[in-house]
Amino acid sequence: MRSTDKRPSNKRLLLLCGATGAAIVGIVVYVAIRLISWGPPRCTDRPVTPQDVAGAWTFAAAVPGAPRIRIVFRADGTFHETARHGDGRLLLDVEGRWRLRGARLFLDNAIIGDVEGNLRTGSADWFLGQPRRGGRSLSIYGEVLDDWDVYQELMPNGL
Repeated sequence: MRSTDKRPSNKRLLLLCGATGAAIVGIVVYVAIRLISWGPPRCTDRPVTPQDVAGAWTFAAAVPGAPRIRIVFRADGTFHETARHGDGRLLLDVEGRWRLRGARLFLDNAIIGDVEGNLRTGSADWFLGQPRRGGRSLSIYGEVLDDWDVYQELMPNGL
């Protein structure tokens, strides 16, 4: 006599649970790897020279109307930095000094902003690290916004 019981057999239930468990473990591992890769960028291990820094770099937030920062590092240890509103208006224009210590880049009189969009000048502690986007060997990471744990990647002009 055949059973009319429609419940899955223990063997099918075990296979279903095993596949679901494996999928959950896979998702957890994937999320953990992504969270680790979303962490703060790291300083490069390779020697950094003033030639790695010299030139024009820009940062533009992906927020409508956010300031666009452009900084030109000169070989003599000085820089010129501007902040422009999203509509092109000049907000701040400063000159300052920079120096390298290993992969760390120290700036005096740099433009610093806050989350409300207020800009001021002050000292900054940036660094050179591996690029998050391809096309070059190093990127500059700076706290363009006045937030100790948010580093923006500055892009060299022309890339």
